[in-house]
Amino acid sequence: MCREGVEDIWEVIKNRYKEPFGMEKLLVTTLLLCIANFGCSQYLAYHVSGEKLEAAWESLINHDYLDRVQDRSTPELARVLEDAAASYDIESHRRLSQQWIQRVMFTHTNGSVVAIYDHQGKILRSYERFKTIRLPQKIVKMIIIKHPGWTITGGTYQVWYRGVGKKVSKSYRVVIQKGKLKKVLRCIF
Repeated sequence: MCREGVEDIWEVIKNRYKEPFGMEKLLVTTLLLCIANFGCSQYLAYHVSGEKLEAAWESLINHDYLDRVQDRSTPELARVLEDAAASYDIESHRRLSQQWIQRVMFTHTNGSVVAIYDHQGKILRSYERFKTIRLPQKIVKMIIIKHPGWTITGGTYQVWYRGVGKKVSKSYRVVIQKGKLKKVLRCIF
C-alpha cells in the first residue's frame, strides 16, 4: 500500500512538470537568476564627488602619515594595517588609558604596525614590520641582475615613521640562496 502511494505521487509530479512551466524551465530560470546574481555582485561602484572625497581626506587626522608611508610599491597587507592605524579613533578608547600618549599595536599573522598617538589621535611615530611579502619588481630585477642563479627564499619589509616633516625609512631585508650558500641583502629606500 505504501509503495502504491509513492508511485502515485511520483506520477503526479511527472505529469505536473510536463506543463509549459515544467522542470526544465524551472532549472533554466534558476540558473539564469544565479548567473545574474553573481554578475551583479562583482561590480561595486561608489559615486563620490571630488569635493566630498577631498574633504573626507582632509578630515582624516593622519593623512600625512598615509601620504608618507604608502606608495605604489607598498605591499597590500601593509596598506591594510596602515589604513587601520590611520583611521583608529583614540577617543573611543580613551577610557582604557588616561595617558597623553598611547601606544597601539595592529597585528596580523605576517606583520604588525606599532603606532604612538598623541592626545588628539595624531600618529607621532610608528614602526612596521611585515614578513613573507611580495617584493617590488625593481628589487626582484636588481637581485636577478646582480646575483644570477640565486633564489629568493625570504624577506621582510620594515617602515619607520618618525613624525610630520621627518624622513620615513623603508627597507626590505631579502634572503637569497644558491645551493648551501645564503646571503642577506638589505635594500633601503
